[in-house]
Amino acid sequence: MFKTYQEAEQFVITRRRSTRKHSFQDFCVLLERLGNPQDCFPSVHVAGTNGKGSTSNYISDLLRTKYKKVGLFTSPHLMNHRDRIRINDEWIKEEDYLKYINENYDLIVENDLAMFEIVTLISALYFKDQKVDYAVYEVGIGGRKDPTNALHHPSMTIITSIGYDHMQFLGDTLEDIAREKAGIIKEDIPIVVGNLPEVALKEIEKIANEKKAPLYHSYSYQDLGERKIEIEDTIFTLSTSASYQKNNVALALKAASLLGIDCKKEETKNAILHSLWQGRFEQIKENVIIDGAHNEEGIQALVHSFCYLERPIVVIFTALKDKRGKEMAKVLREHADYLIVTEIENVRASSANDLSWKEDEIITDWKEAYQIAKEYVKEKGTIVISGSLYLISEVRSYLLEE
Repeated sequence: MFKTYQEAEQFVITRRRSTRKHSFQDFCVLLERLGNPQDCFPSVHVAGTNGKGSTSNYISDLLRTKYKKVGLFTSPHLMNHRDRIRINDEWIKEEDYLKYINENYDLIVENDLAMFEIVTLISALYFKDQKVDYAVYEVGIGGRKDPTNALHHPSMTIITSIGYDHMQFLGDTLEDIAREKAGIIKEDIPIVVGNLPEVALKEIEKIANEKKAPLYHSYSYQDLGERKIEIEDTIFTLSTSASYQKNNVALALKAASLLGIDCKKEETKNAILHSLWQGRFEQIKENVIIDGAHNEEGIQALVHSFCYLERPIVVIFTALKDKRGKEMAKVLREHADYLIVTEIENVRASSANDLSWKEDEIITDWKEAYQIAKEYVKEKGTIVISGSLYLISEVRSYLLEE
C-alpha cells in the first residue's frame, strides 16, 4: 500500500510495459467482475490518428453547457497522471487517485495490469462514484483492442482522422488502420466521422453498415480567417489560431448536436470561444508556441498555421524512434526560418543525428536550444516547439516556472 500520491503514481508509471500475458478480453472480464463501472454512465468514445484529444475536449466543454458533471479521459498526460482523468476540467485529486490505487492494488498485480489499463480502470471507478452525467473517452492507440473499448454502450462513437501512425500495432495501410479504429463502432450506436481519406472512409462505412450503426459526417464550414468559422449561419470564434482546430470544432459541434446540444445558443458559442487544449498550438509565452504534433499529418497541419505567426519562426524539434522523424523535420524546415533538432532523455526517443539532415542545426540539450532560439528571434519572431508530447510536457513545465 502507498502512503503518498507520488508513490502511487510512480508505481503506475513503472507498469508502462507490463508482461501483458493477458488479452483485451481478459481486461473486459475483469471489469465485468467489478460490475462494469465503465458502463454506469453515458459516454462518448473518440478515436483517430490526429485530433482525438482536442475533439474530446471540445465535446466535453459543449456537454457542460447542458450537464452539471462531465468526465474526460485522455492520454498521454501533459503534467502528471492526474490530468488524464478530469471532471469539469478539474483533475482527479491526489487523495482520490491514491485511494483507488490502494483499493485495487492486489487486483492490479494479480492481473498484471499495464499502466494504461490501470488509469482506464481508475477513471471508470471515479466517474461512477462521482455520478457524472456524461464522460468522454479518448482512445489510447487504435481502437479495437484499446482498453477504452471496454465501453459497451457508448451514446456515440467518433473517428476524427485516419493517417499513418503506430503502424507497428495497427498495420501498414490506411485500410488496416481504419479497420482497427473502426473496432470502436457498436451495434446500432451512431458513428460520426471527420474528414477521412476515401479508402479509409469505405472501410468505416462497411463496418458501420454491418453493425447497423447510423453514420454521420462532420459539419462542413466556411473558413472566415484567423480563429473564425461559420456553420449553418452561426459564427464561432476559437481560442486558438491553429487552423487544424477548425476541423475538430466542426466535428465536435456535429457530435454535440446529435447529443441534444443546441449549437446556435450563446452558451455553445462561448464554450468554443473559451475551450483550450493545452499543448496544442498553445501560446505559453508571448512569442512561444508549443504544439504536440508528433506524426507527419500532425506536422503538416501545424505548418498551415505558421501564416498567423510573426516571423522569423524558429522551430525546436525532436521525435520518437517509431515516427518518420526525418520526413517531419524536412516539412518543418521548408516552412520555418530556422530549424533546431534536439533530443530528450527517453528510451523511445530518437537521437538528433537520426532526425536531422545536413543543413539542420543540432543542439542536443533542448534548454540550450531554447536559449539560442530566443537570441535568434529576439522580440520580433516566434519560437515553435514540437515533435513529441514528451518534449512538450518538459518544456511546458520549464517555461511556466521560468
